[in-house]
Amino acid sequence: MTTSRLVTITVVLFVVGVAADLVIGYSPVPGYGAAIGLFGCLGLILLAKRLGKWLVDAPEDFYPEETPPDVHPDFGVGPSHGPVRYPTGPDPDDRPGAGPASGEDGRG
Repeated sequence: MTTSRLVTITVVLFVVGVAADLVIGYSPVPGYGAAIGLFGCLGLILLAKRLGKWLVDAPEDFYPEETPPDVHPDFGVGPSHGPVRYPTGPDPDDRPGAGPASGEDGRG
């Protein structure tokens, strides 16, 4: 939906709210509820956008342009991050009696 369509829908709903208030006579100031609702929502939206830019957005120079020289290109770690550690544990093919040497060649 385009911005102009959203603005048009908002203005139409505001006018309908003011007209309904005039017909019903709910408040002593006609359109008070519609105005509070419209400007309150707009204020909350603008406040949320401002807080998002202040708290969430990172500055443009937050991420480096290139990889630092101490980072290994394959693993993403280097001397300043410590040694590369690989998972350890028993290899299923290293158990006794497994593999082609014992007659198990994987053909069923």
